[in-house]
Amino acid sequence: METEVLELRKAIEESQRLFCSSVGCIEKTAMRDTLGLHWCAEHQFRGELLNAGAARGWPALTFYRYALASWVHSWFIMALTGSEECVLLAQEAIAEWDLQKQRDTPSDNLWDGRNDVSA
Repeated sequence: METEVLELRKAIEESQRLFCSSVGCIEKTAMRDTLGLHWCAEHQFRGELLNAGAARGWPALTFYRYALASWVHSWFIMALTGSEECVLLAQEAIAEWDLQKQRDTPSDNLWDGRNDVSA
């Protein structure tokens, strides 16, 4: 019995590698995200959302009429079940969040006035 269960688990795991993780999609996998979910070319943007969240430490984001909590499950639920509009708007919010972080972080390349030779 235990051997059958292990074989079934292995078969399920193997089939999940071949097909998209998007609900109802049976297309072949085009990419694998940081959580190990597989996405077809049409739904790849969902996996990219998870990769972006992981790369930034799963930040809390509020955008338009949507929000993401600062924990992986919130991001997972949005990627898996959120509307296409919602996921794409989340990606835009991440890009804006990145820009804001860049503006708030001092750059080593900025002139700091210590080498001013005009004085």
